[in-house]
Amino acid sequence: MALTLTDTLAQEWMTLDAETRQQGFFDYLSSTLCVWGLKGDDGWVMLEQQDSVFLPLWSHEILAQMWAQQHHASTTPERISLHEFRTAWLPGLIQNGVGVVVSPSDKHEDAITMSAQEVMDELG
Repeated sequence: MALTLTDTLAQEWMTLDAETRQQGFFDYLSSTLCVWGLKGDDGWVMLEQQDSVFLPLWSHEILAQMWAQQHHASTTPERISLHEFRTAWLPGLIQNGVGVVVSPSDKHEDAITMSAQEVMDELG
């Protein structure tokens, strides 16, 4: 069953605090069965924070698109199946020491960062 997200609901989602967005991200994965990242001509969008690198991810295409419009306008949302994310992406992120930024918002600077191992543990 696909998760339907209207523009109004997406706008409301972006105003939620980071903890609520994080919980919603994991809650909705059972419905969406995918995560969304951003990809441009130079590859996947990665964010740097101090000496760490993070992959920003969302549970819905609209949320990724909204964030991209404010921060990386030349990128487009790309779907990653939950199976592929679990079996290929997370092990690769762990091996490369890349973390995950969970559902960053275009309206808040706050976002929760997690190690790829923490994300794997959360997914079970």
